[in-house]
Amino acid sequence: MIRVVLDEKTTASQYIDTYIDCLATLAEKGEPYPDQHAVETFINGIEDDDYQDLRDLFLDERVQGREHELPDIMMRLRNRERLLVAQGQRRADGRRRIRRTQDLRDRSKDSVAPKMGGSKDTVEKLKKENVSHQAQTGKARWRSSQT
Repeated sequence: MIRVVLDEKTTASQYIDTYIDCLATLAEKGEPYPDQHAVETFINGIEDDDYQDLRDLFLDERVQGREHELPDIMMRLRNRERLLVAQGQRRADGRRRIRRTQDLRDRSKDSVAPKMGGSKDTVEKLKKENVSHQAQTGKARWRSSQT
């Protein structure tokens, strides 16, 4: 079986549908996957942070001796996806919403100028004007460049 995972790039619905397709393909080829092994592989394929608590719950329940059927686990995963959409953490298609902190991390550090609506030259000009204004009003702070 190919490695199928639920990560940030995959929705829970896509993960479930792909997993079902893989199991069906194996069954057609006469190589059925044992039920408990399919459940274990399915649970271990959940790598998305938004679903880690559910994955941990599944693993804890298995340790306690409560075995689940694959359809039950898939239903609970789909319900979690619906809950994340309802809470606004996921879009209606199940994809992760871009978070503000992630968006800011992706931008380069010297992209201040586009946020202000000007070019880097404009930003440098504003900095010089600010220093000039501070010097005229006596509020300038001088630093030694040898520090």
